[in-house]
Amino acid sequence: MRHSDEISSGLNNFYGNDNNVSTIQIDFYRKMMELGKLVLTEWDEGVLLKYALDLLKEILNAEYGAIVFIASDLTTKTAFFGGIIRPNVLPKNLLNNQQLIRSLKQTGDIFILPYMKKAISIRQFKTQKKLEVFGIILPLKYQFSIFGFIFLVNPTSPFKLNERILSLLMAVTEFVSSTAYRIFSQSSDGHFPEMENNLRKKFQFGFIVGHHPRIIEILKIISQVADTDATVLIQGESGTGKDLIAQALHYNSSRRNKPFIPINCGALPDNLLDSELFGHVRGAFTGAVKDREGCFECADGGTIFLDEVQAMSPTLQIKLLRVLQTGQFCRLGSNKVQTSDVRVIAATTENLAEMCRRQAFREELYYRLNVIDIVIPPLRNRKCDIPILARHFLKYYGVKYGKENLVLSREAEDLLLAYDYPGNVRELENIIERTIVLAEEQTIQPEHLPPTLRSEYGQDKRRKSPPNFKLAKQKVIEKFEQEYIKDCLKACNGNISQAARTAGLHFSNFYAKMKKYRIQYHLFKAMEEL
Repeated sequence: MRHSDEISSGLNNFYGNDNNVSTIQIDFYRKMMELGKLVLTEWDEGVLLKYALDLLKEILNAEYGAIVFIASDLTTKTAFFGGIIRPNVLPKNLLNNQQLIRSLKQTGDIFILPYMKKAISIRQFKTQKKLEVFGIILPLKYQFSIFGFIFLVNPTSPFKLNERILSLLMAVTEFVSSTAYRIFSQSSDGHFPEMENNLRKKFQFGFIVGHHPRIIEILKIISQVADTDATVLIQGESGTGKDLIAQALHYNSSRRNKPFIPINCGALPDNLLDSELFGHVRGAFTGAVKDREGCFECADGGTIFLDEVQAMSPTLQIKLLRVLQTGQFCRLGSNKVQTSDVRVIAATTENLAEMCRRQAFREELYYRLNVIDIVIPPLRNRKCDIPILARHFLKYYGVKYGKENLVLSREAEDLLLAYDYPGNVRELENIIERTIVLAEEQTIQPEHLPPTLRSEYGQDKRRKSPPNFKLAKQKVIEKFEQEYIKDCLKACNGNISQAARTAGLHFSNFYAKMKKYRIQYHLFKAMEEL
Protein backbone atom coordinates (compact mmCIF):
# COMPACT_ATOMS: atom_id res chain seq x y z
CA MET A 1 0.00 0.00 0.00
CA ARG A 2 1.45 3.34 -1.08
CA HIS A 3 0.88 5.15 2.22
CA SER A 4 1.17 2.21 4.62
CA ASP A 5 4.13 3.67 6.51
CA GLU A 6 2.46 7.06 6.79
CA ILE A 7 -0.79 5.46 7.97
CA SER A 8 0.97 3.25 10.51
CA SER A 9 2.97 6.19 11.80
CA GLY A 10 -0.14 8.31 11.93
CA LEU A 11 -1.99 5.63 13.88
CA ASN A 12 0.80 5.33 16.43
CA ASN A 13 1.13 9.08 16.85
CA PHE A 14 -2.59 9.67 16.94
CA TYR A 15 -3.50 6.94 19.37
CA GLY A 16 -0.18 6.85 21.25
CA ASN A 17 0.61 4.04 23.64
CA ASP A 18 -2.57 4.33 25.65
CA ASN A 19 -3.93 0.81 26.12
CA ASN A 20 -7.41 2.24 26.63
CA VAL A 21 -7.65 3.16 22.95
CA SER A 22 -6.18 -0.04 21.47
CA THR A 23 -9.64 -1.21 20.46
CA ILE A 24 -10.22 2.00 18.51
CA GLN A 25 -6.80 1.64 16.87
CA ILE A 26 -7.54 -1.93 15.80
CA ASP A 27 -10.93 -0.92 14.45
CA PHE A 28 -9.43 1.87 12.37
CA TYR A 29 -6.71 -0.42 11.00
CA ARG A 30 -9.35 -3.02 10.10
CA LYS A 31 -11.29 -0.41 8.17
CA MET A 32 -8.17 0.69 6.31
CA MET A 33 -7.56 -2.93 5.31
CA GLU A 34 -11.18 -3.16 4.14
CA LEU A 35 -10.62 -0.03 2.08
CA GLY A 36 -7.54 -1.65 0.54
CA LYS A 37 -9.56 -4.74 -0.41
CA LEU A 38 -12.20 -2.58 -2.05
CA VAL A 39 -9.56 -0.88 -4.16
CA LEU A 40 -8.46 -4.28 -5.50
CA THR A 41 -11.78 -6.08 -5.83
CA GLU A 42 -14.73 -3.66 -5.98
CA TRP A 43 -16.10 -3.12 -9.47
CA ASP A 44 -18.44 -0.37 -8.32
CA GLU A 45 -16.05 2.51 -7.72
CA GLY A 46 -18.85 4.51 -6.09
CA VAL A 47 -18.99 1.97 -3.26
CA LEU A 48 -15.28 2.52 -2.63
CA LEU A 49 -15.60 6.30 -2.49
CA LYS A 50 -18.63 6.18 -0.20
CA TYR A 51 -16.75 3.87 2.17
CA ALA A 52 -13.74 6.22 2.17
CA LEU A 53 -16.00 9.21 2.83
CA ASP A 54 -17.59 7.45 5.81
CA LEU A 55 -14.12 6.63 7.14
CA LEU A 56 -13.01 10.26 6.91
CA LYS A 57 -16.21 11.39 8.63
CA GLU A 58 -15.51 8.92 11.42
CA ILE A 59 -11.94 10.19 11.95
CA LEU A 60 -13.25 13.71 12.58
CA ASN A 61 -16.67 12.77 13.91
CA ALA A 62 -18.02 15.06 11.17
CA GLU A 63 -21.75 15.51 10.65
CA TYR A 64 -21.47 15.93 6.88
CA GLY A 65 -19.03 14.92 4.16
CA ALA A 66 -18.96 15.31 0.40
CA ILE A 67 -16.75 14.44 -2.57
CA VAL A 68 -16.92 17.36 -4.97
CA PHE A 69 -15.63 17.61 -8.56
CA ILE A 70 -14.47 20.87 -10.17
CA ALA A 71 -15.42 21.68 -13.77
CA SER A 72 -13.21 23.56 -16.21
CA ASP A 73 -15.29 26.72 -15.64
CA LEU A 74 -14.66 26.39 -11.85
CA THR A 75 -18.23 25.35 -11.08
CA THR A 76 -18.61 22.37 -8.74
CA LYS A 77 -20.59 19.16 -8.80
CA THR A 78 -21.18 17.09 -5.66
CA ALA A 79 -20.61 13.46 -6.65
CA PHE A 80 -21.00 11.73 -3.27
CA PHE A 81 -22.23 12.97 0.07
CA GLY A 82 -23.15 11.65 3.47
CA GLY A 83 -24.82 13.10 6.55
CA ILE A 84 -27.27 15.94 6.97
CA ILE A 85 -26.66 19.65 6.68
CA ARG A 86 -28.96 21.53 8.98
CA PRO A 87 -30.85 24.44 7.37
CA ASN A 88 -29.21 27.87 7.58
CA VAL A 89 -26.03 26.47 9.13
CA LEU A 90 -23.73 25.93 6.15
CA PRO A 91 -22.95 29.26 4.41
CA LYS A 92 -24.66 29.55 1.03
CA ASN A 93 -22.46 29.06 -2.03
CA LEU A 94 -19.42 28.03 0.03
CA LEU A 95 -18.72 25.16 -2.35
CA ASN A 96 -19.34 27.38 -5.38
CA ASN A 97 -17.04 30.21 -4.29
CA GLN A 98 -14.97 30.63 -7.46
CA GLN A 99 -12.21 32.53 -5.67
CA LEU A 100 -11.83 29.65 -3.22
CA ILE A 101 -11.98 27.03 -5.99
CA ARG A 102 -9.43 28.96 -8.07
CA SER A 103 -7.04 29.16 -5.09
CA LEU A 104 -7.54 25.46 -4.37
CA LYS A 105 -6.69 24.48 -7.96
CA GLN A 106 -3.69 26.80 -8.16
CA THR A 107 -2.06 25.98 -4.81
CA GLY A 108 -3.30 22.48 -3.95
CA ASP A 109 -3.51 23.65 -0.33
CA ILE A 110 -5.74 22.19 2.35
CA PHE A 111 -8.35 24.72 3.42
CA ILE A 112 -9.99 24.89 6.83
CA LEU A 113 -13.01 26.67 8.23
CA PRO A 114 -11.94 28.30 11.51
CA TYR A 115 -15.27 30.12 11.22
CA MET A 116 -18.34 28.91 9.39
CA LYS A 117 -18.35 31.90 7.04
CA LYS A 118 -14.93 31.57 5.46
CA ALA A 119 -12.39 28.99 4.28
CA ILE A 120 -8.67 29.79 4.75
CA SER A 121 -5.51 28.00 3.63
CA ILE A 122 -4.04 25.87 6.38
CA ARG A 123 -0.61 27.41 5.68
CA GLN A 124 -1.68 30.44 7.69
CA PHE A 125 -2.00 28.22 10.75
CA LYS A 126 1.05 26.01 10.22
CA THR A 127 2.72 27.12 13.44
CA GLN A 128 -0.20 26.07 15.58
CA LYS A 129 -0.06 22.52 16.97
CA LYS A 130 -3.77 22.19 17.50
CA LEU A 131 -6.70 23.84 15.75
CA GLU A 132 -10.40 23.96 16.40
CA VAL A 133 -12.21 24.17 13.08
CA PHE A 134 -15.74 23.69 11.78
CA GLY A 135 -14.69 22.13 8.49
CA ILE A 136 -11.85 21.05 6.23
CA ILE A 137 -11.38 20.90 2.44
CA LEU A 138 -8.94 18.21 1.23
CA PRO A 139 -7.84 18.56 -2.43
CA LEU A 140 -8.09 15.59 -4.78
CA LYS A 141 -5.05 15.49 -7.03
CA TYR A 142 -4.28 13.44 -10.15
CA GLN A 143 -0.73 13.76 -11.44
CA PHE A 144 -0.18 17.54 -11.16
CA SER A 145 -3.73 18.86 -11.37
CA ILE A 146 -6.48 19.37 -8.81
CA PHE A 147 -9.77 17.96 -10.07
CA GLY A 148 -11.88 18.05 -6.92
CA PHE A 149 -11.90 17.96 -3.14
CA ILE A 150 -13.34 16.21 -0.10
CA PHE A 151 -15.34 18.45 2.21
CA LEU A 152 -15.93 17.52 5.86
CA VAL A 153 -17.87 19.73 8.24
CA ASN A 154 -19.38 19.80 11.69
CA PRO A 155 -21.41 23.03 11.63
CA THR A 156 -22.71 22.90 15.20
CA SER A 157 -19.43 22.51 17.09
CA PRO A 158 -15.75 22.64 16.04
CA PHE A 159 -13.54 19.57 16.01
CA LYS A 160 -9.88 19.42 16.98
CA LEU A 161 -7.33 19.13 14.19
CA ASN A 162 -3.62 18.39 14.64
CA GLU A 163 -0.82 17.12 12.42
CA ARG A 164 -1.42 13.49 13.40
CA ILE A 165 -5.08 13.59 12.44
CA LEU A 166 -4.20 15.56 9.32
CA SER A 167 -1.76 12.86 8.17
CA LEU A 168 -4.53 10.25 8.42
CA LEU A 169 -6.94 12.42 6.46
CA MET A 170 -4.36 13.03 3.73
CA ALA A 171 -3.43 9.35 3.53
CA VAL A 172 -7.03 8.23 2.99
CA THR A 173 -7.62 11.06 0.49
CA GLU A 174 -4.54 10.19 -1.58
CA PHE A 175 -5.39 6.50 -1.34
CA VAL A 176 -8.66 6.94 -3.22
CA SER A 177 -7.71 9.85 -5.51
CA SER A 178 -7.10 7.63 -8.56
CA THR A 179 -10.52 6.00 -8.14
CA ALA A 180 -12.14 9.41 -7.77
CA TYR A 181 -10.40 10.63 -10.91
CA ARG A 182 -11.71 7.68 -12.94
CA ILE A 183 -15.28 8.57 -11.96
CA PHE A 184 -14.54 12.25 -12.53
CA SER A 185 -13.18 11.67 -16.04
CA GLN A 186 -16.27 9.62 -16.92
CA SER A 187 -18.63 12.31 -15.65
CA SER A 188 -21.63 13.00 -17.89
CA ASP A 189 -21.19 16.74 -17.45
CA GLY A 190 -19.82 18.14 -20.68
CA HIS A 191 -17.43 20.52 -18.88
CA PHE A 192 -15.48 17.81 -17.10
CA PRO A 193 -12.10 16.28 -18.07
CA GLU A 194 -13.40 13.55 -20.39
CA MET A 195 -14.28 16.43 -22.67
CA GLU A 196 -11.02 18.22 -21.93
CA ASN A 197 -9.00 15.10 -22.77
CA ASN A 198 -10.74 14.84 -26.14
CA LEU A 199 -10.13 18.50 -26.83
CA ARG A 200 -6.46 18.17 -25.87
CA LYS A 201 -5.91 15.65 -28.69
CA LYS A 202 -4.66 17.66 -31.64
CA PHE A 203 -7.29 18.13 -34.37
CA GLN A 204 -9.81 15.86 -32.62
CA PHE A 205 -12.80 17.89 -31.47
CA GLY A 206 -15.24 15.13 -30.55
CA PHE A 207 -17.71 17.43 -28.81
CA ILE A 208 -18.11 19.78 -31.77
CA VAL A 209 -20.60 17.61 -33.61
CA GLY A 210 -21.67 18.10 -37.22
CA HIS A 211 -20.87 17.32 -40.84
CA HIS A 212 -22.10 20.55 -42.36
CA PRO A 213 -19.43 22.19 -44.57
CA ARG A 214 -19.42 25.28 -42.36
CA ILE A 215 -18.70 23.19 -39.25
CA ILE A 216 -15.87 21.41 -41.06
CA GLU A 217 -14.49 24.80 -42.06
CA ILE A 218 -14.64 25.97 -38.42
CA LEU A 219 -12.73 22.88 -37.27
CA LYS A 220 -10.09 23.63 -39.89
CA ILE A 221 -9.75 27.20 -38.62
CA ILE A 222 -9.41 25.96 -35.03
CA SER A 223 -6.64 23.55 -36.03
CA GLN A 224 -4.79 26.40 -37.77
CA VAL A 225 -5.04 29.10 -35.09
CA ALA A 226 -5.36 27.16 -31.81
CA ASP A 227 -1.64 27.10 -31.04
CA THR A 228 -1.16 30.82 -31.64
CA ASP A 229 -1.74 33.90 -29.50
CA ALA A 230 -4.12 35.44 -32.04
CA THR A 231 -7.26 37.00 -30.56
CA VAL A 232 -10.42 35.24 -31.76
CA LEU A 233 -13.94 36.63 -32.05
CA ILE A 234 -16.69 33.98 -32.11
CA GLN A 235 -20.05 35.17 -33.43
CA GLY A 236 -23.28 33.23 -33.29
CA GLU A 237 -26.74 33.08 -31.83
CA SER A 238 -27.32 31.92 -28.28
CA GLY A 239 -27.05 28.15 -27.94
CA THR A 240 -24.83 27.53 -30.98
CA GLY A 241 -21.84 26.33 -28.95
CA LYS A 242 -19.52 29.32 -28.78
CA ASP A 243 -18.10 28.08 -25.47
CA LEU A 244 -17.14 24.74 -27.04
CA ILE A 245 -15.20 26.55 -29.76
CA ALA A 246 -13.39 28.64 -27.13
CA GLN A 247 -12.43 25.53 -25.13
CA ALA A 248 -11.26 23.75 -28.28
CA LEU A 249 -8.98 26.70 -29.03
CA HIS A 250 -7.55 26.69 -25.51
CA TYR A 251 -7.05 22.95 -25.03
CA ASN A 252 -5.35 22.54 -28.39
CA SER A 253 -2.83 25.31 -27.65
CA SER A 254 0.42 25.49 -25.73
CA ARG A 255 -1.57 27.25 -22.99
CA ARG A 256 -3.57 24.09 -22.26
CA ASN A 257 -1.95 23.53 -18.85
CA LYS A 258 -2.72 27.07 -17.70
CA PRO A 259 -6.13 28.39 -16.58
CA PHE A 260 -9.11 28.74 -18.89
CA ILE A 261 -11.39 31.34 -17.29
CA PRO A 262 -14.81 32.11 -18.82
CA ILE A 263 -16.56 35.38 -17.94
CA ASN A 264 -20.07 36.36 -19.00
CA CYS A 265 -19.81 40.12 -19.48
CA GLY A 266 -23.57 40.52 -19.58
CA ALA A 267 -24.16 38.85 -16.23
CA LEU A 268 -22.48 41.46 -13.99
CA PRO A 269 -22.97 45.19 -13.40
CA ASP A 270 -20.22 47.46 -14.70
CA ASN A 271 -18.33 47.96 -11.41
CA LEU A 272 -18.45 44.27 -10.48
CA LEU A 273 -17.27 43.26 -13.95
CA ASP A 274 -14.35 45.69 -13.63
CA SER A 275 -13.38 44.11 -10.31
CA GLU A 276 -13.88 40.58 -11.65
CA LEU A 277 -11.66 41.19 -14.68
CA PHE A 278 -8.95 43.44 -13.26
CA GLY A 279 -9.22 43.03 -9.49
CA HIS A 280 -9.47 45.75 -6.87
CA VAL A 281 -7.61 47.14 -3.86
CA ARG A 282 -8.90 47.56 -0.35
CA GLY A 283 -11.26 50.54 -0.05
CA ALA A 284 -11.90 50.81 -3.80
CA PHE A 285 -15.63 50.62 -3.11
CA THR A 286 -18.02 49.79 -0.29
CA GLY A 287 -17.42 46.21 0.77
CA ALA A 288 -13.86 46.01 -0.64
CA VAL A 289 -12.27 44.97 2.65
CA LYS A 290 -9.10 43.56 1.11
CA ASP A 291 -7.10 43.41 -2.12
CA ARG A 292 -8.39 40.96 -4.69
CA GLU A 293 -6.85 39.51 -7.84
CA GLY A 294 -8.83 39.75 -11.04
CA CYS A 295 -9.23 37.17 -13.76
CA PHE A 296 -6.46 38.65 -15.89
CA GLU A 297 -3.99 38.04 -13.06
CA CYS A 298 -5.34 34.57 -12.27
CA ALA A 299 -5.28 33.55 -15.95
CA ASP A 300 -1.65 34.59 -16.49
CA GLY A 301 -0.23 32.27 -19.15
CA GLY A 302 -3.69 30.96 -19.99
CA THR A 303 -6.86 32.07 -21.74
CA ILE A 304 -9.80 34.33 -20.87
CA PHE A 305 -13.10 33.76 -22.64
CA LEU A 306 -15.20 36.93 -22.69
CA ASP A 307 -18.72 35.85 -23.52
CA GLU A 308 -21.32 38.50 -24.47
CA VAL A 309 -18.49 41.01 -24.95
CA GLN A 310 -20.92 43.47 -26.57
CA ALA A 311 -22.39 44.12 -23.09
CA MET A 312 -19.20 45.86 -21.89
CA SER A 313 -19.51 49.54 -21.04
CA PRO A 314 -17.39 52.09 -22.98
CA THR A 315 -15.11 52.53 -19.94
CA LEU A 316 -14.37 48.83 -19.70
CA GLN A 317 -13.90 48.63 -23.45
CA ILE A 318 -11.05 51.15 -23.11
CA LYS A 319 -9.42 49.10 -20.33
CA LEU A 320 -9.77 45.91 -22.37
CA LEU A 321 -8.27 47.64 -25.40
CA ARG A 322 -5.24 48.64 -23.33
CA VAL A 323 -4.73 45.06 -22.14
CA LEU A 324 -4.90 43.77 -25.71
CA GLN A 325 -2.40 46.40 -26.89
CA THR A 326 0.12 46.35 -24.03
CA GLY A 327 -0.78 43.54 -21.65
CA GLN A 328 -1.05 46.16 -18.89
CA PHE A 329 -3.90 47.12 -16.56
CA CYS A 330 -4.58 48.57 -13.12
CA ARG A 331 -6.71 47.13 -10.36
CA LEU A 332 -9.85 49.06 -9.54
CA GLY A 333 -8.89 51.86 -7.13
CA SER A 334 -5.14 51.60 -7.84
CA ASN A 335 -2.63 53.34 -10.09
CA LYS A 336 -0.12 50.50 -9.93
CA VAL A 337 0.41 48.95 -13.36
CA GLN A 338 0.05 45.15 -13.55
CA THR A 339 1.03 42.95 -16.48
CA SER A 340 -0.39 39.63 -17.61
CA ASP A 341 0.24 37.26 -20.50
CA VAL A 342 -3.29 36.20 -21.43
CA ARG A 343 -4.88 35.14 -24.68
CA VAL A 344 -8.32 36.67 -25.18
CA ILE A 345 -11.17 34.86 -26.91
CA ALA A 346 -14.37 36.87 -27.20
CA ALA A 347 -17.89 35.86 -28.17
CA THR A 348 -21.00 37.81 -29.07
CA THR A 349 -24.57 37.24 -30.13
CA GLU A 350 -24.71 40.67 -31.77
CA ASN A 351 -23.27 42.03 -35.03
CA LEU A 352 -20.33 44.06 -33.69
CA ALA A 353 -19.65 45.67 -37.07
CA GLU A 354 -23.20 47.05 -37.06
CA MET A 355 -22.79 48.18 -33.45
CA CYS A 356 -19.65 50.06 -34.48
CA ARG A 357 -21.60 51.84 -37.21
CA ARG A 358 -24.14 52.88 -34.58
CA GLN A 359 -21.26 53.91 -32.28
CA ALA A 360 -22.48 51.40 -29.70
CA PHE A 361 -19.12 49.60 -29.65
CA ARG A 362 -15.58 50.97 -29.98
CA GLU A 363 -14.33 50.41 -33.51
CA GLU A 364 -10.66 50.03 -32.51
CA LEU A 365 -11.58 47.35 -29.95
CA TYR A 366 -13.63 45.51 -32.57
CA TYR A 367 -10.59 45.32 -34.87
CA ARG A 368 -8.39 44.17 -31.98
CA LEU A 369 -10.83 41.36 -31.13
CA ASN A 370 -11.57 40.41 -34.72
CA VAL A 371 -8.11 39.15 -35.70
CA ILE A 372 -9.63 35.72 -36.34
CA ASP A 373 -13.36 35.67 -36.99
CA ILE A 374 -15.41 32.49 -36.46
CA VAL A 375 -19.11 32.69 -37.34
CA ILE A 376 -21.20 29.73 -36.16
CA PRO A 377 -24.33 29.17 -38.28
CA PRO A 378 -27.65 28.69 -36.47
CA LEU A 379 -29.00 25.15 -36.40
CA ARG A 380 -31.88 26.01 -38.75
CA ASN A 381 -29.27 26.76 -41.45
CA ARG A 382 -27.53 23.40 -41.08
CA LYS A 383 -30.38 20.97 -40.69
CA CYS A 384 -28.24 18.14 -42.02
CA ASP A 385 -26.61 18.10 -38.58
CA ILE A 386 -29.89 17.66 -36.67
CA PRO A 387 -30.03 13.82 -36.95
CA ILE A 388 -26.30 13.59 -36.08
CA LEU A 389 -26.68 15.85 -33.05
CA ALA A 390 -29.88 14.09 -31.96
CA ARG A 391 -28.17 10.68 -32.01
CA HIS A 392 -25.16 12.16 -30.20
CA PHE A 393 -27.33 13.52 -27.38
CA LEU A 394 -29.40 10.32 -27.37
CA LYS A 395 -26.28 8.30 -26.64
CA TYR A 396 -24.89 10.89 -24.23
CA TYR A 397 -27.97 11.20 -22.02
CA GLY A 398 -28.88 7.56 -22.50
CA VAL A 399 -25.73 6.64 -20.59
CA LYS A 400 -26.43 9.32 -17.97
CA TYR A 401 -29.96 8.10 -17.23
CA GLY A 402 -29.34 4.38 -17.73
CA LYS A 403 -31.31 4.10 -20.99
CA GLU A 404 -28.51 3.29 -23.44
CA ASN A 405 -30.54 1.46 -26.09
CA LEU A 406 -33.11 4.11 -26.99
CA VAL A 407 -33.55 4.89 -30.70
CA LEU A 408 -35.42 7.55 -32.69
CA SER A 409 -38.19 6.45 -35.01
CA ARG A 410 -38.14 7.86 -38.55
CA GLU A 411 -41.28 9.86 -37.77
CA ALA A 412 -39.68 11.41 -34.66
CA GLU A 413 -36.53 12.23 -36.65
CA ASP A 414 -38.64 13.88 -39.36
CA LEU A 415 -40.39 15.93 -36.70
CA LEU A 416 -37.03 17.10 -35.33
CA LEU A 417 -35.92 18.03 -38.87
CA ALA A 418 -39.01 20.15 -39.42
CA TYR A 419 -38.45 22.37 -36.38
CA ASP A 420 -36.44 25.63 -36.64
CA TYR A 421 -34.84 25.65 -33.12
CA PRO A 422 -34.77 29.29 -32.01
CA GLY A 423 -32.60 28.05 -29.12
CA ASN A 424 -30.23 26.25 -31.53
CA VAL A 425 -28.17 23.25 -30.40
CA ARG A 426 -28.89 23.92 -26.73
CA GLU A 427 -32.63 23.65 -27.38
CA LEU A 428 -32.19 20.39 -29.30
CA GLU A 429 -30.09 19.03 -26.44
CA ASN A 430 -32.78 19.95 -23.91
CA ILE A 431 -35.47 18.33 -26.08
CA ILE A 432 -33.52 15.05 -26.27
CA GLU A 433 -32.70 15.04 -22.56
CA ARG A 434 -36.36 15.64 -21.65
CA THR A 435 -37.46 12.89 -24.01
CA ILE A 436 -35.01 10.39 -22.52
CA VAL A 437 -36.00 11.19 -18.94
CA LEU A 438 -39.70 10.57 -19.72
CA ALA A 439 -39.18 7.67 -22.15
CA GLU A 440 -40.95 4.43 -21.23
CA GLU A 441 -40.45 2.64 -24.54
CA GLN A 442 -37.38 1.57 -26.50
CA THR A 443 -38.27 3.57 -29.62
CA ILE A 444 -38.98 7.29 -29.37
CA GLN A 445 -42.10 8.26 -31.31
CA PRO A 446 -43.41 11.76 -32.22
CA GLU A 447 -45.81 11.69 -29.27
CA HIS A 448 -42.82 11.38 -26.91
CA LEU A 449 -41.40 14.73 -28.07
CA PRO A 450 -42.35 18.02 -26.32
CA PRO A 451 -45.90 19.32 -26.98
CA THR A 452 -44.61 22.71 -28.14
CA LEU A 453 -42.55 21.09 -30.88
CA ARG A 454 -45.43 18.84 -31.96
CA SER A 455 -47.96 21.68 -31.99
CA GLU A 456 -45.74 24.03 -33.99
CA TYR A 457 -45.06 21.37 -36.56
CA GLY A 458 -48.66 20.27 -36.59
CA GLN A 459 -50.29 23.68 -37.18
CA ASP A 460 -49.78 23.57 -40.94
CA LYS A 461 -50.37 19.82 -41.06
CA ARG A 462 -53.83 20.01 -39.53
CA ARG A 463 -55.07 21.70 -42.68
CA LYS A 464 -54.27 18.52 -44.61
CA SER A 465 -55.58 15.03 -44.18
CA PRO A 466 -53.32 12.50 -42.40
CA PRO A 467 -52.42 10.56 -45.59
CA ASN A 468 -50.48 13.61 -46.83
CA PHE A 469 -47.89 13.21 -44.07
CA LYS A 470 -45.61 11.36 -46.49
CA LEU A 471 -45.81 14.24 -48.95
CA ALA A 472 -44.95 16.71 -46.18
CA LYS A 473 -42.05 14.50 -45.12
CA GLN A 474 -40.72 14.30 -48.68
CA LYS A 475 -40.97 18.06 -49.02
CA VAL A 476 -38.86 18.59 -45.90
CA ILE A 477 -36.25 16.11 -47.13
CA GLU A 478 -36.05 17.73 -50.55
CA LYS A 479 -35.67 21.19 -49.05
CA PHE A 480 -32.88 19.90 -46.82
CA GLU A 481 -31.09 18.18 -49.74
CA GLN A 482 -31.31 21.26 -51.93
CA GLU A 483 -29.84 23.58 -49.27
CA TYR A 484 -27.17 21.05 -48.31
CA ILE A 485 -25.95 20.59 -51.91
CA LYS A 486 -25.72 24.39 -52.28
CA ASP A 487 -23.77 24.70 -48.98
CA CYS A 488 -21.29 22.03 -50.11
CA LEU A 489 -20.71 23.71 -53.46
CA LYS A 490 -20.32 27.10 -51.85
CA ALA A 491 -17.77 25.77 -49.32
CA CYS A 492 -15.80 24.07 -52.15
CA ASN A 493 -15.84 27.03 -54.56
CA GLY A 494 -18.05 25.21 -57.06
CA ASN A 495 -15.76 22.14 -57.28
CA ILE A 496 -18.22 19.24 -57.71
CA SER A 497 -15.75 16.44 -56.93
CA GLN A 498 -14.58 18.12 -53.73
CA ALA A 499 -18.17 18.94 -52.71
CA ALA A 500 -19.20 15.30 -53.24
CA ARG A 501 -16.31 14.12 -51.03
CA THR A 502 -17.31 16.65 -48.37
CA ALA A 503 -20.87 15.36 -48.43
CA GLY A 504 -19.72 11.73 -48.31
CA LEU A 505 -21.58 10.93 -51.54
CA HIS A 506 -20.44 9.28 -54.75
CA PHE A 507 -19.83 11.81 -57.54
CA SER A 508 -22.66 10.40 -59.68
CA ASN A 509 -25.16 10.59 -56.81
CA PHE A 510 -24.12 14.11 -55.95
CA TYR A 511 -24.33 15.23 -59.59
CA ALA A 512 -27.74 13.56 -59.98
CA LYS A 513 -29.07 15.60 -57.05
CA MET A 514 -27.65 18.77 -58.64
CA LYS A 515 -29.57 17.99 -61.83
CA LYS A 516 -32.71 17.14 -59.87
CA TYR A 517 -32.73 20.53 -58.14
CA ARG A 518 -31.29 22.38 -61.16
CA ILE A 519 -28.29 23.65 -59.18
CA GLN A 520 -25.57 25.19 -61.36
CA TYR A 521 -22.10 24.83 -59.90
CA HIS A 522 -20.55 27.72 -61.85
CA LEU A 523 -22.77 30.20 -59.98
CA PHE A 524 -21.06 29.31 -56.72
CA LYS A 525 -17.65 29.60 -58.32
CA ALA A 526 -18.51 33.02 -59.64
CA MET A 527 -19.78 34.12 -56.20
CA GLU A 528 -16.51 33.06 -54.61
CA GLU A 529 -14.45 34.92 -57.19
CA LEU A 530 -16.45 38.10 -56.59
